[in-house]
Amino acid sequence: MNPKIDILLSTSAFKSNLRRYIKGFIGRLDWQKGPDVIRDSIQELMGEDVQVVMLGSGLAELEQFMQTSEAGAYTGSLQNST
Repeated sequence: MNPKIDILLSTSAFKSNLRRYIKGFIGRLDWQKGPDVIRDSIQELMGEDVQVVMLGSGLAELEQFMQTSEAGAYTGSLQNST
């Protein structure tokens, strides 16, 4: 298994919410791959009882979105690993 995924799955915020649905994105953070769809709908997603897990690296703008979302308003609901 990927070590980054192991670290992500072992975080306490992730473990404390295992009863919630998980929506995920694993891939290159590039416009072609569609992570902007998650970015543009994040407020709607967080209105549901879900966790969003994103794993990837790529465009700085999309990496920054992942990091600020996890550290900000969506702490405990959005997990990322870049």
